Amino acid sequence: MDNTLFTYSEVISRTALGLEAFILLFVAFMFRALITHRSYSNQIHKLTAHDNLASALDLSAYLFAVLIALLDSLAIEGESLVTQGSEVAYIGVTIIIVIELAQQFTDRILFKGIAVQEQIHQHGNLALAISRGALVLAMSMMIRGVLAHPQPWLTLAPWLIIGMVCIALLGSFFQWLTPYDDLAEISQGNHAAALPLAGAWLASGITVESAITGESTYLINEVLSVGLYLLLAALVMIGVRFCLRSFFFRGIDLNHEITHDKNAGIGLIEAILYLCVAEVTCFFFS
Repeated sequence: MDNTLFTYSEVISRTALGLEAFILLFVAFMFRALITHRSYSNQIHKLTAHDNLASALDLSAYLFAVLIALLDSLAIEGESLVTQGSEVAYIGVTIIIVIELAQQFTDRILFKGIAVQEQIHQHGNLALAISRGALVLAMSMMIRGVLAHPQPWLTLAPWLIIGMVCIALLGSFFQWLTPYDDLAEISQGNHAAALPLAGAWLASGITVESAITGESTYLINEVLSVGLYLLLAALVMIGVRFCLRSFFFRGIDLNHEITHDKNAGIGLIEAILYLCVAEVTCFFFS
């Protein structure tokens, strides 16, 4: 029929690639089990016998991050099914490895002094899992932006590094901006402190993805453009904190609410505001 949305071959191709994406998620699940728990059975034991919500959240964020970065590679226009399938498999495995390496990097740099694996998988630190999960999602957004336009890996690799550094810088700036010690609060299981940091990192991922999406031509000019986005993101963080104190919760000591009262509701509202402002800003400036 002429009015069908897709031809039969397109339906078969899309179904096959969807199944391949699911298989890649299972590969990511098994890969994470080997890296984190040394075996599939140990990972299942943590999730079932121990009912470890922090471990489940950490794994869920990782799997969703893999999917976020992978989806843009599932386009089928102009490619045979076999060629596209092999490219998706290659890109998918690369994404799984890159995200794991990015987490290893951020664990050492941004969670310095915290035994991340022990805190999450042995002590069930949900606050740490929340902030780490947001960070890996931010990294996946950045990777999606880098992979948005197919280019040689020698061209893409510098942007992967630049993207990781940008997110790390924005996260460090946010931690400098808050008067309390974010990591100390998170290591003690303070969800109220974890949520604003998670929101800031997700907002950073949105901003950095918007900044680096596009075909790379003139590296110096593009790096300067990314720098302007970073400055804009820093101003957004300052502006959100000012608005929270001056308009949303006037007369309330927000830092006391987060560190002393451990008010997760306040932390959640702050996190959502970072996301909202980042989305609006990138919509108008990208």
